[in-house]
Amino acid sequence: MRVWFKIRLAKCKLLSHKAHKQAKKLALAVLITEYLIAGGWYYAEKGGILDYFQPKTVIINIAEAKEQPKTDRISELMDLIWQRESTRGQHNYSKCEQQGKVNGIGYGISGNGKYICFDSHEEEMQVLRGWILDKQAKGMSEQELLCLYSGSNYKGCWDIK
Repeated sequence: MRVWFKIRLAKCKLLSHKAHKQAKKLALAVLITEYLIAGGWYYAEKGGILDYFQPKTVIINIAEAKEQPKTDRISELMDLIWQRESTRGQHNYSKCEQQGKVNGIGYGISGNGKYICFDSHEEEMQVLRGWILDKQAKGMSEQELLCLYSGSNYKGCWDIK
């Protein structure tokens, strides 16, 4: 029984010695890790990196819509009509071009053979401006006047910007 006890005691001493060695290694690893963490924290503070993690107050200003002057908006509507009717003058009404005149806004072209031609682009734009001002004076919205002008043929004529 003594031999068995001595063998057991020797095994325990060996395991204890191995565990003690492993504990020293573990303690050293913990110490090195703590040193690295503390050093990293120091350099992060010194370099301002931790400021990225600080909560910040964000102020959001609510924008107020300002009405644009009608003259600018009328010019935009005129340009939109000119774009849709003739791709800004690239596809004028052919019967007017044959006479050396223009109609790139589709004004007065009814489909029954009657049409109006203008001497210049400026003249057709003056007529178009007058038509838009007249319809707005009668209380017509931009969407309504575009649909009326096109005969409701514009795709999405109610979806203008």
